[in-house]
Amino acid sequence: MQRNTTLFSVMQSSLHCLPVAFILSLLLFSTPAISRGHFEDNEDEASPHIEWVPIVQRNLTEIVNEALNEEDEADKEERRNYENSRQREKLERIGKMLNTSYQNMAKDAAKGSEQMKALEERQRMATSSAEIPIFSAYALLSVTAFLLCDLMKRL
Repeated sequence: MQRNTTLFSVMQSSLHCLPVAFILSLLLFSTPAISRGHFEDNEDEASPHIEWVPIVQRNLTEIVNEALNEEDEADKEERRNYENSRQREKLERIGKMLNTSYQNMAKDAAKGSEQMKALEERQRMATSSAEIPIFSAYALLSVTAFLLCDLMKRL
């Protein structure tokens, strides 16, 4: 039986050798870097001067707190401007709500006075004198209760 050699079969057989080839290439390229001659002082190259600095141990919490608490003046000014603008916006909203509330109260008061005038007019036209005081007292109480309830809702 003749065996067909295809590119796929060649690649499949070479995959087994791939890890070995990779390790050998790493050793080959890393050997000059590890060799003793690489670390020796060369007269031709200027080596950088390294100063030894003592290590100061500090509490990490202190460092983080200092970093968080540090704010430059621009940040402080920006925060002040933001807070002032928020305060102005709040005051404007409160002013608008109060104006709307006062306008609604004025409308309700005008409506109530119109209803009272209409009630008085109807009372004059009534023929029975016994029903008029009871009806007017009831109407007056209901209008007053309506106005108070509306006022309480707005507050």
